[in-house]
Amino acid sequence: MSKKVNEYDDLLDGTEHRWRNRLIGLVVLAALVAAGGYALWAVVLSGGGSAAEGVQTATVEKGSISKTVSTSGVAAAQSTASLSFGQSGRVSAVNVTLGQEVKQGDVLAEIESDELQSAVTTAEVNLASAQSKLDDLLKGPTASDLASADQSLMQAQGNLDQANRALEDLMNGPSESELRSAEQAVASAQSQLIKAQTSRTDLYSASDDAVAAAEDAVTKAEDALANAKRTAANAADSLVMAKISLLSAAATYCDTEDHLTLAQICGSSIHVPLTDSTVHQLTDSISDELTASGEITAAGAVSDDVQQGPEPTPEPTVEPTPEPTAEVASGSTASGDIVKAATSLISANTSYKNAQASKSDADSAVESAEAAIETAKNDLAEAKKGPSSADIASADVAVASAQLSLDQANEQLAELKAGPTQDDLDDAQRNIDVATAGLVVAQAKRDDVYDGTDSSDIDLQREQVRQAELSVEQARKNLDKAQIIATLDGTVAALTIEVGEEVSAGGADAAITLNTPDALRLDMTISESDVLDVEVGQSGIALFDAVGERPFPIVITSVGTNPTTTQGVITYKAQASIVTELPTGAAGMRPSGASPRGAALAGSPVPGGTPPAGIGGLVVSADTSAKPLPGMNASVTITVAQAQDVLTVPSQAIQTEGFRSVVEVQKDDGSTEKVAVQTGLTDGTNTEITQGLEEGQTIIIATRAATSAQATQTAGFQRGSFTITEGGPEGGGPSFRSEGSAP
Repeated sequence: MSKKVNEYDDLLDGTEHRWRNRLIGLVVLAALVAAGGYALWAVVLSGGGSAAEGVQTATVEKGSISKTVSTSGVAAAQSTASLSFGQSGRVSAVNVTLGQEVKQGDVLAEIESDELQSAVTTAEVNLASAQSKLDDLLKGPTASDLASADQSLMQAQGNLDQANRALEDLMNGPSESELRSAEQAVASAQSQLIKAQTSRTDLYSASDDAVAAAEDAVTKAEDALANAKRTAANAADSLVMAKISLLSAAATYCDTEDHLTLAQICGSSIHVPLTDSTVHQLTDSISDELTASGEITAAGAVSDDVQQGPEPTPEPTVEPTPEPTAEVASGSTASGDIVKAATSLISANTSYKNAQASKSDADSAVESAEAAIETAKNDLAEAKKGPSSADIASADVAVASAQLSLDQANEQLAELKAGPTQDDLDDAQRNIDVATAGLVVAQAKRDDVYDGTDSSDIDLQREQVRQAELSVEQARKNLDKAQIIATLDGTVAALTIEVGEEVSAGGADAAITLNTPDALRLDMTISESDVLDVEVGQSGIALFDAVGERPFPIVITSVGTNPTTTQGVITYKAQASIVTELPTGAAGMRPSGASPRGAALAGSPVPGGTPPAGIGGLVVSADTSAKPLPGMNASVTITVAQAQDVLTVPSQAIQTEGFRSVVEVQKDDGSTEKVAVQTGLTDGTNTEITQGLEEGQTIIIATRAATSAQATQTAGFQRGSFTITEGGPEGGGPSFRSEGSAP
């Protein structure tokens, strides 16, 4: 687009403008001096002169004109779903939270559904069974089916033959073998009865024998206890004597010269018995002498004679008195007395330990004998009680059972001898009749199998399959009703249920509400003066107070024709889709000092600079993260008409004379003339010229000098515009084009 500069702007901007200003000033000054007052009068009265005070000029340029309609609207979700359970029950799971994004098909909530799942399983099993039967019918009889039919027929024939023989046997009476068998059964039953009666009598005889045996066991246990106690007493005496010997040997050792000073032997009290460590020390102290005498083996062990020592002689207990005798120096040879004393002490210690073990064994034997006598006495007490009630009852049952068996055997023998009764004959005949009917059925089934499947059977089974399929479908529908499934991609806008809560099928209030916050529409009201200009497909912008300075493109999707009258004011409903995602490169920063919202609402250029990148030169915030939500209010500007690449002039330059529109054009010599023009589209600030002017002409704007400098500057700037189309060259979503002109 051309960027011609008007003379007035040249006087305002840059170094080049200042030089031009000085040049023009000199020319004007020379003209005034030469022409005098006449030149001034000519300029003023002719209505021309670009430098005359109170006169503004503009250049005819090509640009874009947009006619807009302003209104307000409220954002709403394009789609909303109110979801509830189709079944009553207890809520078992809530899988979403308020504000969570979900996808179509997601399971949002569930109720307890064990019974419903069981119904689905049962219906599926029934369907599989019905389908299997239909498949079998369609396949026709197999070799196995034919063989089974033959087998059933043979079985039915065998049953009939058996029933006939049974009746014949009744009519002929019992055979000799049957009578003998019945008599043998009676004899066997009699033998069993006698045996049971004998066993019951023997219960009391066995009880007397048990008492005698128990008494003998008690006597023997008492004798064993007495012997064990005597043995324990002897062991106790031996232990006392062994202790006396040990104490005496310890005293002798501690009184012998060169003895070891050991706390367990020569201390304040002797440790009985000596520990293994003490014994090892004693042995080590006399090891050389013992080895020389052969009393220590090559392996270093003390011989049995030395360990056992002489038989201990009972002596009174003597507490040894410790003496500060120094230990035998390492490597010294012990005297004969100390060797003898140490050997006796070791032997006495061994005897004491043996006596101690014997005493322990004897005490254990006493305990065992006491336990044995207690057991024998308990057994005797039980034996004296006689047979238990359970034993007597069991014997009585055995006698009664044997008696019953004998009675039955006698009855069967009597029946055989008496011959069949009329009831027996009737029963036999009924069995023949039943077997005959079974044979007829088996023959019919065999004939059906060999003849093949009947079409009516197939049709009937197909109906069974269809009914089973309907049952499965209904069971699955009932199970699905136990879930709330998302019907669209959206966000959880409302959640009124909790786990454990009892819910009713299709309750009055929705359990979960979904909407589409990223797919919004704008509900608007259009005045009656503007509604005829608004059409489906037109574009515009919406500015939301809650979102800041970011404009959102919109596309009109519907315009209602049903009026709404409020206090005498007639309006119409319209809807538009909101584009919440701007195209790449659409966002731009508002120039410093520009109005944050006025330019966007009016669609006018940003004063004081070049329009920013964005939509139609409108102010667009760099922050594109914020998006409107349902319920937010918006100021809306709709572009109802556009003219691209047309001649435009400021609307103030157009004058009306009678029935025509004229524009005052400044010629090259500074004079002006009025030219009739035909106008087209106007946005209130600029107007399209369809005939009468050419691009680049200078025109006069009838505005006095009191007009602000800002208005003078914007006189040469064409209003920006934006366009939204349904798709780019290769399809896809809406595409955006911005246009604007600069001074």
